[in-house]
Amino acid sequence: MHIHSCYSDGIFTPSEIVQKVIENGLGGFSITDHDSFDGIEETFLAIKNREEKIYFVPGCEFSTNFDGIGEIHVLGYFRDSSFIKMKELINSLKASRLERALRILDCLKMHGIKIELSEITHGKNIPIGRMHIARHLVQLGYSKDTSSAFEKFLKRDGLCYFSRDNISIEEAIKYIKAHNGIAVVAHPTFLYVMQNWNYVDKIIALGIDGIEYKHPKISDELSRKIKEEMGSHLLLTGGSDFHGDGQKDCIGKYSVSLETIRSYLG
Repeated sequence: MHIHSCYSDGIFTPSEIVQKVIENGLGGFSITDHDSFDGIEETFLAIKNREEKIYFVPGCEFSTNFDGIGEIHVLGYFRDSSFIKMKELINSLKASRLERALRILDCLKMHGIKIELSEITHGKNIPIGRMHIARHLVQLGYSKDTSSAFEKFLKRDGLCYFSRDNISIEEAIKYIKAHNGIAVVAHPTFLYVMQNWNYVDKIIALGIDGIEYKHPKISDELSRKIKEEMGSHLLLTGGSDFHGDGQKDCIGKYSVSLETIRSYLG
């Protein structure tokens, strides 16, 4: 329920992801690109051309701000094509990403690393993220891998880190639900800090439907605790957060039952 394609910062096409889903024996999946629905149509076409029955949920991952915690990502899962009407919001989020990317490239240039935007986007209107820049830094030999690129340049406190304007978590939830979707908190690593658990009730009051309790960044211990504390009143989802970089057998490892997702999305 959490996969990224080449339409945001993943490296595989939706068609290739469909093939991986089938190879891993999954009954369904969701593509949740950052601030983009551009890969949804290709995904439906790829599924249509397969003999296997696959349950696909159109999705999107939004970066939001929440007072008291900071950045929280929210996954939107949609029951129908109503998400198409979110075009104005998506365009504004893409513009915000582009503005940050240009600031990062200017900063890298000041540190002797000249990268043109066109080298990264290849003329495509993608929601450009830090991962795109990290991969290019690796390609040019400035970093040994994307993790070290983030560590030195792109993560908070890195040489060229810049925040970007995110919508509030309240706005994201409102937009998602207004377009016949359900809203789920993604990879809630903020729950590793005990006092942050107090914020969960506030997020629920804003209308959140679920929380991702299975994820590579979520330990088994935290996963169990989330299930115990929230399983009775929130949809519990899981996902690999697959981007393709060195993640060979990740898809399906953090899955939840198809019946659980169908019970919410139909």
